[in-house]
Amino acid sequence: MKKTIYLSRRQFLKLSATTGAGLVIAACAPQATEAPSGGEEEVAAPEPTAEDIQLEVADWQGGQLNYDTAYERIIAAFEEANPGTMVSRRGMGVDEYRNAVQPILASGDLPDIMGLYQGPDVFSGIEAELVINLAPILAADSEWADRVAKSIDGFDDFHSDGDPYALPLDAITIVSIFHNDLVAEQGLSVDKFINIDDYKAVGLTMAENGKFFSNYGDTVASITVAIAQQTNDSSLAIVRQAERGEVSWTGDVFLKAWQSWNILMNVDEGLVPPDIASGIEFEQGFYDQRWWGHWYWGEWAAGELLRNMPDNIEQVGITNFPRVPDAPGKNIWSGGPGQILSVANQDQQEEALKFLRFLSSPVAAEIMIEESIHPPVDVPNPENFTDNPFLLTLIDQFNTADALVGFSILNADVANRVIEHGGNLMLGAITPEEIGEDLDTVSGYSA
Repeated sequence: MKKTIYLSRRQFLKLSATTGAGLVIAACAPQATEAPSGGEEEVAAPEPTAEDIQLEVADWQGGQLNYDTAYERIIAAFEEANPGTMVSRRGMGVDEYRNAVQPILASGDLPDIMGLYQGPDVFSGIEAELVINLAPILAADSEWADRVAKSIDGFDDFHSDGDPYALPLDAITIVSIFHNDLVAEQGLSVDKFINIDDYKAVGLTMAENGKFFSNYGDTVASITVAIAQQTNDSSLAIVRQAERGEVSWTGDVFLKAWQSWNILMNVDEGLVPPDIASGIEFEQGFYDQRWWGHWYWGEWAAGELLRNMPDNIEQVGITNFPRVPDAPGKNIWSGGPGQILSVANQDQQEEALKFLRFLSSPVAAEIMIEESIHPPVDVPNPENFTDNPFLLTLIDQFNTADALVGFSILNADVANRVIEHGGNLMLGAITPEEIGEDLDTVSGYSA
């Protein structure tokens, strides 16, 4: 198997908290693979000539070794297939991106393809007419549109009036993970679409045997997927209405979502470790099998699981965010696009669109999987390109999901208050009913 190194999810989130919309950079990266050790003679890239088309790409995945390597390979493949077109990339780390993005937007001179983070950054580019509407492009290319549909549909944080102004480079599927063997030892099983009450019953039985459920969950992601599971609507229309103050947050669908989150977070419910509020090391407890399960993992954990549990990674199972009682059964998971890329409203947009399309081609998708990145498209036989069983499980789940739900609330005040209430709920300092009443005040709802 490939050796891996890893930038932890928590470290990345600490580095990448955004302003304005209360969002976090949620698609950071799967594990970063080590750079090749060498041994092969390097061939110098051809020098560009005056006649060459020279495309510039900028993104915020710089320093992630697997992304750097994947880009190098994809660019080489694209240039080979498109003689006369040269592509250069500025791969920024998170800090560099945060310092650079506003000056770039203010200048009006974007690279041909620019990674603007979901939410305020993309909206700034749209409002200033610096990036192009991709809806008519996709409408004229049904094959391309169909390939990326699952990773763009319903993700309002890079759409305007329903039209996408960016396309994803990669995708993530957020899951609960659990130790199959620990659960089986107690004569229990975990179904992929388990009801929250059943999940609680499994968790309490495990807790009685000293095995707890840990949680480094994103409150916004958890609430939005629980709402989508009940409504069978991956567009989150009712969330958009509530954050605009058009419907009440005290409604039954919102209350049940918070009740589900409460079961998985509140110490008094008995599923989570008693010292969870003091900042325990969630991941290490799972590796050590002190915790039987953990909510909120994705592709970024594939390499870390392999590194920490090389002998028993095969027995790690996944399940969805537990459904609330009586929720319908549509196969909706939390997740969506990772790094997104927009095309600048400049002279070389036709050539830029060619490269953007190539990034979601079968050739690029296979390279991404080989470099431990989850492409934003279905890939037949991904086992031909990686031997990491956890990454393969996530890819399979993406392929079979009916829809993914974006973890976003676009009203910044509401989003920030939801995050705050997630922590208060864990501590038992607020009830789901009180949360609904407070969010009504924040969003301006009146009966």
